[in-house]
Amino acid sequence: MGLIAEYTVILTICVAVGVISAGLFAIRSRRLFNFRSLVLINYTAVLPISGLAHLLGGRLADTGHYDIRATPEALAAAVWGTVIGLVSLLVGLSLQSRRYSKKIVKNMPLSRLTPGEKRVLLAVVAILVPLGLFASMQMQRYANSTGQTRIIEADGLYVAYTYLSHWLVWGISLGAILVINLRWGKNRAVVVVALLVAVLGITSALAWSGGRSIVPTMALPVIMILFSRLRGERMLLGLLGMVGASIYIGNQTSRRLGPSAGFDIVAWLDWQWGRFSMLGWAHNEASEGGWLLGETLAASYSQFLASIFRLVGITLELPEWRSVLELTSETILRDRDAVYVVPGLMAELALNFGTIGIVAGMLLIGIAVGWVDGAYVRSSSYTTRLLVAYLGSLLIFRTFTAESAAFPAYVLYSGLPLVAVAVASAYLRKRSWNSNFVRGKWKIQDSSFSV
Repeated sequence: MGLIAEYTVILTICVAVGVISAGLFAIRSRRLFNFRSLVLINYTAVLPISGLAHLLGGRLADTGHYDIRATPEALAAAVWGTVIGLVSLLVGLSLQSRRYSKKIVKNMPLSRLTPGEKRVLLAVVAILVPLGLFASMQMQRYANSTGQTRIIEADGLYVAYTYLSHWLVWGISLGAILVINLRWGKNRAVVVVALLVAVLGITSALAWSGGRSIVPTMALPVIMILFSRLRGERMLLGLLGMVGASIYIGNQTSRRLGPSAGFDIVAWLDWQWGRFSMLGWAHNEASEGGWLLGETLAASYSQFLASIFRLVGITLELPEWRSVLELTSETILRDRDAVYVVPGLMAELALNFGTIGIVAGMLLIGIAVGWVDGAYVRSSSYTTRLLVAYLGSLLIFRTFTAESAAFPAYVLYSGLPLVAVAVASAYLRKRSWNSNFVRGKWKIQDSSFSV
């Protein structure tokens, strides 16, 4: 058996393990959509399926930014790194699974919004929607005027517009939650309409970015919330969602590559969505220059910290650390300013710490996803659950597929209104519970839950 055939078998086994494990987590939790299963599905697509596309994709020139098939050492590092990452992720996901019994998962109630929460959400929606619409329109004009199909960086006022357009997502999501908490919101037809309008609204709000993963990242939280109010419609809506996502991703990919290129599923799986070959790139870079021992992580987090200080007018002098995006630009594109090749967190950890970095990073991600999945089913508040779902969505789409500082940046900047609303909602809910308990009127109003 040749080397390519041997690695193809190994990656095929990884795909089977990932898919079967995702199914087992869904059966165990009695929830079709759960964060453990979703992170495994995304990992399977990003690494082992990406690897199969890279190995079997045809001519070397067609495989993407970085080809490792002619380098046995890099290919071995990518294959075994994929295996080690999957095992580490599964261990992390399994560590907390016994803490949440099927009885708890099945019977956890979801309370309706209190009057105070409804007033807060209405005020937030009234503020975020017009501001977000204006910002989204400005960013779309900016994209059209510059001719960019994907906005990677913005300067000046457009930075604020970027985050305000992200905040529009929360205005839409909280508006949908308000609708299903109205008296006529119990009708499942109303929930379906609210879901479709929310997803279309979020897609339109973020269309200027040209990104493919940002829409599922930002839309997944409200989708999971509204799916909890549906029953027989879930399968049909899920299929429609997958078809719609495929069309959207294909259109965005064609826009980036030009109308003559079209959508190439193999290229998309290989490097446009996948990160397999970047593990080989990390191996080659570490072999030539040694492990970076945290340099790119320090660069990313120091830049993130400096951005916080800039909000209050303080400029930090940072060391000359190289970020992982600068490294990929230098080594792959030969242009340090073209910072758009994202190797993924696994490749970044391998570049800094080798196999130990992959093991530790994926283990921590698995533990975090397990905690989020448990926190999601235990929360009884719509706003808390929306925030937890957002954290889960970031763990799925903004960790091993992104660079190191992506997760905290999305939490702080894009998620700031959601964090504020969840804190305010928890305070108002506590006051309402205490008041109703004293009067003997406390009760759980809505038991719709499982997704």
